[in-house]
Amino acid sequence: MKYIPERCASWKTEVKVTRSLQRKLYFGLLEQVEARLQSGSPNGCFMETVIEKGPGFGLDREAVGYVYDFLKCVRQP
Repeated sequence: MKYIPERCASWKTEVKVTRSLQRKLYFGLLEQVEARLQSGSPNGCFMETVIEKGPGFGLDREAVGYVYDFLKCVRQP
């Protein structure tokens, strides 16, 4: 699958678009929280804690960004 040209597998284009949209969403939200922290106006949300303590748990910025996706999946109705 890795070696199939994109022109022969339209789903590869769809995957690229989906990944791009997900990254814009999750990392856009992450940037908002980071900006709030840098401006000195935290609101005590869970993601602030993840950003601050994440490196201590071995989470890089990429992993922290995807925590939003995980939280979306486990959210209670």
